[in-house]
Parts: sequence; structure tokens; C-alpha cells
Amino acid sequence: MNPEALLIAIEEFLARTGMKPTRFGIEAANDPRLVFGLRDGREPRRATADRIREYMARMSSMAEAS
Repeated sequence: MNPEALLIAIEEFLARTGMKPTRFGIEAANDPRLVFGLRDGREPRRATADRIREYMARMSSMAEAS
């Protein structure tokens, strides 16, 4: 997944869940500035991108289960 596609997925996740960008960054990657950096063009390392995708998948599956 390229950085633009990752950011789109994050933005959709934030809109769907109502989660604030700072909280997302802390929970997904222990980085409160994560989303703001991605919006400014920062490209995450592959391991970080994988962690972000795993976090969104885990949160989405937990929401579906409840």
C-alpha cells in the first residue's frame, strides 16, 4: 500500500469511528503526530505502515463483534 492509499484508509477509519487523529497515532504507532505527519507528506517505514494497518483491522473487527 502506497503512502497516499494508507492515508486515505486512515482518514476513512477516522471518519467512520470518530476517533481523533492524535489518539489514533498514539494507539496505532505510539506517535501522536503520526496522522499530521502523513498529511504533510511523511512516508512511514514499512513496519510502521504494517502496524497501522493491523491496528485498523483489529479495531474494525472488534467493532463488528460488538
